[in-house]
Amino acid sequence: MATKKKAAPPPETDWGGVLRTGREGVARWNGRSETARQMTRLGRGDYASCDLSGIDFSGQSVLSFRGARVNFAGAKLTRGSLIEADLRGADFTGAEMTKFCARNADLTGAKLPGVVLKGGRLVGAKFVGADLSDADLTGADLSGADFTDANLTGTVLAELVFDQTTKWPEGFEVPPGAKWAPEAPDPRFDGVGEAAVAVNVNGLLARLSRVIDANRMTRVKEMLQGGTNQLFSEIEPGLVRGVVRSQREPDLVYSCLIRSDGTYTCATPNLAECLGLRGEPCKHLLVLLIGLTKADRLDAGTADRYVVAAGGKKHTWNADLENEVSDTLLRYKGAEAGEIDWRPTETVPEDFYAM
Repeated sequence: MATKKKAAPPPETDWGGVLRTGREGVARWNGRSETARQMTRLGRGDYASCDLSGIDFSGQSVLSFRGARVNFAGAKLTRGSLIEADLRGADFTGAEMTKFCARNADLTGAKLPGVVLKGGRLVGAKFVGADLSDADLTGADLSGADFTDANLTGTVLAELVFDQTTKWPEGFEVPPGAKWAPEAPDPRFDGVGEAAVAVNVNGLLARLSRVIDANRMTRVKEMLQGGTNQLFSEIEPGLVRGVVRSQREPDLVYSCLIRSDGTYTCATPNLAECLGLRGEPCKHLLVLLIGLTKADRLDAGTADRYVVAAGGKKHTWNADLENEVSDTLLRYKGAEAGEIDWRPTETVPEDFYAM
């Protein structure tokens, strides 16, 4: 009896193309579940001058989003991240932007009047000539941000964080209550300002919450609190590498590594690059660093320096790294088969409930 051929899977929807159609595409996008939206990669398309008004990008994380002059009026961007994005001249009038991350994004000439950006992570963002009149930036991190010629009339700037590299409009006086980042020693670090280095896992977590996308840190937290994690690790001078089991697929593992120069990568056993590598270390690598530091297997200062060195860098994938990842996976398979003695470090959820 002839076997039936399996039906070919339906073609994947080009959501970038859908969104470029304007309001009809936005309606289709908003009709999807939040999980489905967040799993969709949008970084490769060019959305310049597109009408994305009313779009729901809540929790959406996109690297290098190209959206010059895009219309985000009335959009939901709460907890969203558009890292290193081109948002020049974009219109955010009426958008919901609490805890929005625009690290190293270019918002030159953008319109953000009256927008609520409370708790925003705007490190290194460029707001040259932008309209932020009556906007609320309470608790935002503006370290390294550039507000040259920006309209800050009526802007609420309470409890914000800035540093010596933050640029303000000429003659602008920073309001009372704003915090200069390196103003006082932090007991979780040795030193102050750029020279500060974590002395314990709490310092490492503080660093990660500052430099890593908030949505990614939420997934790291869920992974650490959701159950035990077995971390098979190798710690060498200038290098940390190891194997971490997938949170969603128990039979899938990831081999990841990070070097002292900030080079990092992560891949599956078939050497497919981890989809979580979107302009910064993935959750598997972060769980590896945190777990090893918590167990005193890895010096907190070393982990901190590696994370800082990786800042602003995209992951690397070449023959050298492929060989290192493969070697680690082969050793892991040997440990599973009982051929070698390689004992894992185990994380316990209770250790991270206060995270």
